[in-house]
Amino acid sequence: NINNVCSVLVVNVEEEENCDLFTGHWVPEPSGSLYTNLSCKTIPESKNCFKNGRQDVNFLNWKWKPENCELPRFDAKAFLEMVRGKKMAFIGDSLARNHVESLLCLLSQEEIPLEIYKDSEDRFKKWYFTSHDFTLMIIWSKFLIEADEIMMNGTSSGTYNLHLDKVDNSWANILPKLNYAIISTGHWFFRIMYLHKNNNLIGCVYCNNKPNTTQHKSNFAIRMAFRTTFDFINSCKNCSLVTLMRTYSPSHFENGLWNTGGSCNRTSPSSEVKIDLDGFEWEIRKSQLEEMERAREIGVKKGNKCKFGVVDVTRAMKMRRDGHPGSHWDNKFCLNSHSSWLSGNFHLEKYEYGKSLYLLSLFLSFSLCLSMMKSTTTSTLFSERLKHYDKREKWSKMGKIVPFLFTSFALITVLFSFFLLFSPIPFKVTSKQGLTSVQNLHELQGNFPKTDHFEEVENCDLFTGHWIPELKGSVYTNSSCTTIPDSKNCFKHGRQDVDFVNWRWKPENCELPMFDSMAFMEMVRGKKMAFIGDSVARNHIESLLCLLSQEEIPLEIYKDTEDRFKKWYFPNHDFTLMILWTKFLIVGEERMVNGTGTSAFDLQLDKVENSWADFLPELDYAIISDGHWFFRVMYLHQGNSLTGCVYCNEPNITKHDISFAVRMAFRTAFDHINACKNCNGLVTLVRTFAPAHFENGFWNTGGYCNRTSPLSKEELDLGVFEWEMRNIQVEEMERAREIGKKQGKKFGVVDVTRAMLMRPDGHPGSHWGNKWMKGYNDCVHWCMPGPVDHWSHFLMAVMRKELGIFS
Repeated sequence: NINNVCSVLVVNVEEEENCDLFTGHWVPEPSGSLYTNLSCKTIPESKNCFKNGRQDVNFLNWKWKPENCELPRFDAKAFLEMVRGKKMAFIGDSLARNHVESLLCLLSQEEIPLEIYKDSEDRFKKWYFTSHDFTLMIIWSKFLIEADEIMMNGTSSGTYNLHLDKVDNSWANILPKLNYAIISTGHWFFRIMYLHKNNNLIGCVYCNNKPNTTQHKSNFAIRMAFRTTFDFINSCKNCSLVTLMRTYSPSHFENGLWNTGGSCNRTSPSSEVKIDLDGFEWEIRKSQLEEMERAREIGVKKGNKCKFGVVDVTRAMKMRRDGHPGSHWDNKFCLNSHSSWLSGNFHLEKYEYGKSLYLLSLFLSFSLCLSMMKSTTTSTLFSERLKHYDKREKWSKMGKIVPFLFTSFALITVLFSFFLLFSPIPFKVTSKQGLTSVQNLHELQGNFPKTDHFEEVENCDLFTGHWIPELKGSVYTNSSCTTIPDSKNCFKHGRQDVDFVNWRWKPENCELPMFDSMAFMEMVRGKKMAFIGDSVARNHIESLLCLLSQEEIPLEIYKDTEDRFKKWYFPNHDFTLMILWTKFLIVGEERMVNGTGTSAFDLQLDKVENSWADFLPELDYAIISDGHWFFRVMYLHQGNSLTGCVYCNEPNITKHDISFAVRMAFRTAFDHINACKNCNGLVTLVRTFAPAHFENGFWNTGGYCNRTSPLSKEELDLGVFEWEMRNIQVEEMERAREIGKKQGKKFGVVDVTRAMLMRPDGHPGSHWGNKWMKGYNDCVHWCMPGPVDHWSHFLMAVMRKELGIFS
């Protein structure tokens, strides 16, 4: 990773204006990458070097140091503010694409864009950042100018006719729509080319068998291509854009070329004294700079609105022979890749055009191997950081320190082996695991059984068991999952202990298979699933989204104004996931006094709430849960009659306890599902009551939940009201299942109550970041990552084991 080679900045111009950002050297920087290939899902397979076997990690731990100043670190938020409402295109060959791929990873830490266009050859792509109204695109062009490959008997010859005075319309036609154009090319010019001007052949490159034709070097063709490009931009009447030229990025083949066994297996940068500034790469860079300066001067004379700048990466990248995929690019049919760069971070720096305008100038814009840090490894390294660094650092910054800690891991293991073996903090001793592909996650899950091996659990009660230590930590972090709600992001809000993520549920007589996002997505391909219930149901779907985003990042296709009804779509699997919010499942209306809510409700025990019921016919799976809203004054109605109340003091009204209202709500909900004529094939799963864990008070009387580890089986109390709530829900599900059998309806249970009764350590407590309710603790919802993720382990196991749904 070029760990600080593309930072966007709003830096103090006065401090930097006399500094040459492009003359400098690489200095050690242990903080590592701004992203990993867990936190960035768009990394191309061919740049995912750790996944494809690269073992060394030192190449990540360097930053570019200009001689007389600093290159600021990339700031995705600042960048997106700078380009709000704008359109930016990267124009060039596959290295331009390499650059935009890296930029996407950096920006996705702030906002995940929508991919709104892709051609059939994956060469022209467009993304849209909805929150910033920013469009980013890659426009592929081999030469920037018009070029026709010479065909022989219908077969490609690798030889081209280049028209030095005609731009490639594939990018030129889009120019008037752009605010920024990042232009680069070069590597396609090293082949036989016949050069034309005004439809006349004026010379050739690498054409020794062509007598009476002027021989030119590649650099001549490159110069003319950039000149024609810049002249076209200056003559564009409808263009008012900033054009930044990224200079030539060198390849680093040693002992041969790409097709003759050349390799690039260096593991650290070259020093300044070891780079050759007289090579052809430097000559190409010089031509590019001269043409850019020429274009800038012409533009100034014409009074054009177009502006020009340079992103001069050549010197810095000549020193980075260690930054290519080499043999680690996962192409079965070709040899080593030493032109593309391994993705990591890069810096963007600002240019000033006028006193009030900061302009981005993309600096050192190539990906240097995407640091692949499994979530389990990031958990490990985060805990290490907690010991050696300021403990107030949060998980959101784990990706920055992973590489440094990883390289120190062997020494730590030797010095603290006893501690590593017995500490509850999630250390891992197998260094290779930090470099293994996410797609090989099952191999990294040690003793976890594969999700295909269900024979052993067919007759096993998955829900009776206990929590056992599991040092592998979470499948995701709040770096790799960007959709974690702020109120569940406990580490961000100051939670110091990490042990609560290091446990897994162990049924008494079998294993609970680990959640497999790939297998789950295959199970639900082409389906629609809704979570129906209160904010704890939303907590579940938020956790599931984090788990699924390791396989595919969905599009958010609907959200209401109160953020209670949301819908996501996974286009690669044609899967729709939604949350349908309901307090009681049945109709409930709050009693108002002088326009103010009283927190007392009238419940219609025989009427379902249409906010979710209307969606049933379009669903394949309904995950139903509820319970926490029933702890208040309620007046119970059936038909048009008041039949009783809960927590009420009125005389002559039948008093009921909460369990009665809960039972009737679930019965009515299930009866409605069974009566639904257009709900054929619907699978309904009830997720049982998830307990709160307030101690020494309630939510509004100083109650708190500051435990740091699970309860044991011996500490579990099944005489509490939460267990009674669970029993009612299971009984009503069984009743509905018997009725539904006759109608082809399927019901099942995701029984989380016992497991979650043992997890008083899993709540946000005071770490939920609410400015307006200081002093109130959240002991109802669940931290992410945390024990709530096991609900999806249960969900998947139930779908496969009890309901016979197989992918």
